[in-house]
Amino acid sequence: MKPIKSKKARTALLYMLGLLALLIALMATVGDFPEEVILITPEFDIAGLCALCFMLACVAGFLCIFIKSIRRPVLITVCVGTVVLLIVGCLNFLAEKISYKVAKRRVPVERLCVITNHNHVHHEYVEEDEDGYQTTSSSDNWNMSIRFLDNEHEEVVSERNAIRYWDLEEGDTCYAYVRKGLFDMEFITYMKPKKKPLNLGEEFQPSDGRRIVKRK
Repeated sequence: MKPIKSKKARTALLYMLGLLALLIALMATVGDFPEEVILITPEFDIAGLCALCFMLACVAGFLCIFIKSIRRPVLITVCVGTVVLLIVGCLNFLAEKISYKVAKRRVPVERLCVITNHNHVHHEYVEEDEDGYQTTSSSDNWNMSIRFLDNEHEEVVSERNAIRYWDLEEGDTCYAYVRKGLFDMEFITYMKPKKKPLNLGEEFQPSDGRRIVKRK
């Protein structure tokens, strides 16, 4: 494999790697969301873009088996593309955290929603070592789907720990308190079942500890 001879290309790659290292360091210092906060997935999904790029890389790798002349440019393209995707992923992570810090200072909007799916799947595995000793391990997966009644958007939440708002049940109509952040991101910071109509002056205690009074 021949090295990259272009000084501009090598300099650009070094800058990209330096930027990636800086973003990873920033990610380590930024705190995560509280467990009760749910990010409403925006229309542009970074995960979907990464999945598409991964499939394209697999197709290119398959072609490289049969076409020797494209192996080097494909390898360089995949490496550079991987670094770019990592940078985009880090930027997306930081944007979500910054957006939430802005959103939690804003008055929430009350939106009606329905719990369309709420289940807990528990798996247990038994493994036996060479001496015949058996060890049991387990895994859990908590799933919940929320459909908003104002725009029919359905948000799917999947966790390996006990899911937030576990006391809600499938089919429940709920009030979701949504705060709008930056970059068109929205966050559910509190949910409660619709047992009776809320008064406009009702007080509630959201999950982040701030006391909000709905204005008339």
